[in-house]
Amino acid sequence: MNDSGESDLGFTSTLRAEELRFHEKPSVGVRFHGTSEHESASERTNFPEPVEPRTTYRDVRIDYRLTATAQDPHEENQGESRTRRSDEERS
Repeated sequence: MNDSGESDLGFTSTLRAEELRFHEKPSVGVRFHGTSEHESASERTNFPEPVEPRTTYRDVRIDYRLTATAQDPHEENQGESRTRRSDEERS
């Protein structure tokens, strides 16, 4: 989150289906790369977690939300530069 406590980036998606069926148990996951703070959540209607193979789910709705905070790529480098300068000044 940024200084005001809000996320910098957000993505929402809704999936609706009259019928949804899996022949085998799906492998699902969400991956985040980098060091930003993030949150991922979903709300499901008529769709359990985990799903069962060979079961038909009707009137399905899934609402998905992803939020993340952008990080200044120079922030870490600036800290390293200050440390390096301080060490050089002491020499």
